[in-house]
Amino acid sequence: MAKDKSPLLGELRKLFVQTGRKAYKLSWDPSKPTSVYDSKVGGIMYWDPDVPWPLDNNGYSLRCMCQLNCGDLGFEFPLPVEGMLQFFIEIDAVTGIPAYKPEAKGSFKVVYHRGLKKGVTVDMVEEIFHEHKVNRHYHSPTKWGPVNGECGLRADKFLSVRRSNSYCLPVLQEYCQQHHLPHPESFKEALAILDLDIFELIELDQRLVRKEDRRRNHFGEYSHTNLLGYPFYTEDDPLEGEEQTEQREYYDTLLLSLDSESWDQGSLVLGDSGIANFMINSSRLYRRDFSDVYFYWDCY
Repeated sequence: MAKDKSPLLGELRKLFVQTGRKAYKLSWDPSKPTSVYDSKVGGIMYWDPDVPWPLDNNGYSLRCMCQLNCGDLGFEFPLPVEGMLQFFIEIDAVTGIPAYKPEAKGSFKVVYHRGLKKGVTVDMVEEIFHEHKVNRHYHSPTKWGPVNGECGLRADKFLSVRRSNSYCLPVLQEYCQQHHLPHPESFKEALAILDLDIFELIELDQRLVRKEDRRRNHFGEYSHTNLLGYPFYTEDDPLEGEEQTEQREYYDTLLLSLDSESWDQGSLVLGDSGIANFMINSSRLYRRDFSDVYFYWDCY
């Protein structure tokens, strides 16, 4: 007879809810406008003509994958409440190099414009972009790398309770401590001590998400696109493990988790339905300093 794990899962549920983060979920909305001043993925983004265009290590133009008009989206502290937040990546087959690799510097960049200049046009931005070398994988503003088309975005507040292994471990450790069980040093060890299957946690994870936040993307998966919540990784968590403790503690805030998505006229697909995560130190976010961001993307 199978062991009844309802009491265990019930207590874990309470612990997970207690560690929920107030966050913003982003939703794709084709009905939203997509001018250079609007929040969107794909297309031609805003750029200040007096600011140098972001370049990769080889002098090629980076391309903006997503931009967020902070005022229009209604962001509150600790996010910027005005201006434009932009996420640039390389235009190539691997969609930017994760931050933990030495060659990553220059393969992605987060840019924040505190104020937006009036009169910026599509032609002006494209002219600035083409002043530098352009990667051969670039075809057009709406067709390059992971981008095919453009789509407006909207933001809504929600409680983020989904998490990867490195964020799940402290909850499992707390449960073990409360019940005088051995202290697990790793996620796998915690599963073994509690006699849990990873899929039981995944099911619990999905049940924790409020019904109104259970938005599936067009690939049939729950969308993980959000700001300030918990990052999601399709494969291994790059910040899991004792050797990554310092980095995990420093990059303590999710600036943006951008999931693959499709809409009627296009798609944003990172590899095989992957997801990109941009992490930042909370103190830097408070200061609006986006010069040091941890970027990582993976796919199924």
